[in-house]
Amino acid sequence: MDTHIAATGGQDAALDLAVTRLLPASPAAVFAAWTEAEQAKNWWGPYGMTVPVCEIDLRPGGNHRTVMRDAAGAEYPSTLVFEEIAAPSRLVLRANAGQCGLPDAAVGTITFAPDPVGTRLTAHWRHASPAGRQAHADMGFVTGWGQTLDRLAAHLMRPPPGTPFAAQPAERHGWLTRILGTWRYEAECEGPPGQPPMKGTGIERVRMLGGYWAIGESEGECPGGGQARMVVTMGFDPRRGASAAPSSVR
Repeated sequence: MDTHIAATGGQDAALDLAVTRLLPASPAAVFAAWTEAEQAKNWWGPYGMTVPVCEIDLRPGGNHRTVMRDAAGAEYPSTLVFEEIAAPSRLVLRANAGQCGLPDAAVGTITFAPDPVGTRLTAHWRHASPAGRQAHADMGFVTGWGQTLDRLAAHLMRPPPGTPFAAQPAERHGWLTRILGTWRYEAECEGPPGQPPMKGTGIERVRMLGGYWAIGESEGECPGGGQARMVVTMGFDPRRGASAAPSSVR
């Protein structure tokens, strides 16, 4: 799932908020989605938002200006200022006081690092004060950024040529990217009466298939002994508004 960071490495728990997401596209493609206005209009903002206005002046000192509109017609204007541009690996943007609903200035550093999945995107915001960080958190940082990155992922996952699927993946397909990557897991279940719980460990590797399915392949120990291999697939059916997750174990 998304990694929301309070303080790791050079980060400050009192001032910083961050989120990391693996995306199945190259850093160049993800960077372009962030910096080309016609692309950004397709995914910017949480679920239910449209973006009637998006203007991107991609230069130091240039503006990243958007107007988001919700289903009720309310509009949310925002202007960020580019402080640093290093294509396709890094963007630094400043939100002045009062912008994006923040009570003080905040600086966002967006990095696009190569990863076996495609790109490891990290959005790290440093605030001018603990009160500013808390206000950003209270606005719904985790939910808002999570849903926005779902929409970005769906935008990036274009069906391969010749695919029988005609529709572009929906935002809920983008949600599946939250579980991409390599995971170490521990399992525990009740043991025989009077015995301690049985435990097992393993590794699961999750990848995307065509933008419509996440496939997890795991190997590890069964609780109580023995080896297990499992394949889990998870998708989303827009017609039913529900996920589907068939699996197999051997």
